[in-house]
Amino acid sequence: MLRDAVITFERGPHGEIFPPPLVAGMTMEEALEELMRASEELGHPITDMPSRGRSREGMEWLAVVHAHQHRLRSCLAGEMMDNPDVLDLHQAVMVEGEPMSLRPLGQEDLVFAGFVPVLQHIEGDLWRIGIGEEQGKALEITAAPEDVVRRAQEIYVLWSDADDEAWGKQVSQALKRLPRSVAHQYWAWQLHQQGQWDRGGGYGLVDPAGHGTRLLDLPGGRRILRTDRLRAVRIVDALARKAGIEASWPQVGEVVAWLEQEGVPLPVPGEEEIQRLGVARVAWKKKSGGAPSASLTVGEKGYALLVSRKEVTLHPIRKGRPDRKKRLAATAMEAPLREWLGNAEGRGALAMWAVWEGKLLEDAS
Repeated sequence: MLRDAVITFERGPHGEIFPPPLVAGMTMEEALEELMRASEELGHPITDMPSRGRSREGMEWLAVVHAHQHRLRSCLAGEMMDNPDVLDLHQAVMVEGEPMSLRPLGQEDLVFAGFVPVLQHIEGDLWRIGIGEEQGKALEITAAPEDVVRRAQEIYVLWSDADDEAWGKQVSQALKRLPRSVAHQYWAWQLHQQGQWDRGGGYGLVDPAGHGTRLLDLPGGRRILRTDRLRAVRIVDALARKAGIEASWPQVGEVVAWLEQEGVPLPVPGEEEIQRLGVARVAWKKKSGGAPSASLTVGEKGYALLVSRKEVTLHPIRKGRPDRKKRLAATAMEAPLREWLGNAEGRGALAMWAVWEGKLLEDAS
């Protein structure tokens, strides 16, 4: 039985329907049990279900997405028609031939360069995946309504993986041109603490629940990143710089607060141009007409923090001289860093970073 009411849906950039969540009436416990049962049937049992925190939230969301996906199959098969959302969606897709998004629930902003992630009913058991005609890949398949969602999702996974691989090669080229920076490490920590980070200009990251997956915000939509936080931050920074978006560097106090949480002692001034970081002693020397450099002493070991036009690097001392072939830490020389080097607070923050990144406090234990 079809409804006479006008059907309205949220839609994507190509007019595709975003299916409404089809999990009404299901409790979170039921969704989690269904996910665990399905995982066990696939031979990947969930043996350690987190009980709290962001890991628990992540598993709960996976359970909701899984339940929605299975009910979506039932919807196109003409089942569960007592649910108004199911009835409306079935009529729009199966009867009226409306294109339906294949993006996972909650990831409606995902974009791909090589295809449009939509499924459309043509007639009978004939379906089209994608749009084609200068919109990337498209494929017609034959499948019964109860099986088409599974088939379409398998193709979606294959196409999205290929799209991610091609896009990843472009990203790798951009990363090669981007030197590492202390700002990247601070931003990665900020992402971990807050669950999101805004680079500006429409670029940013969302860290939903850890597990190695980040959501990359772009001016035109989102992509999924399966990488660690530091590399994800560097990817966003590289893309934003390429687009001409200026970065908002962290303030000295913010970096000091971050490194203090990481266990690095706060700088304590000693003699002129000397700071102490717990067991580490940092002595700054200013070259005539040049930027200052520093020597670090931790226990009986010595290190050199060298400043050049392009970067600041940390090296161990070998036979009384810096071993330039062995880098313990490095950060690109950018305008904010030059300002840090011009005052005691900034030099203290840079010394804290060197002690932390070079793992120098471990040498004292």
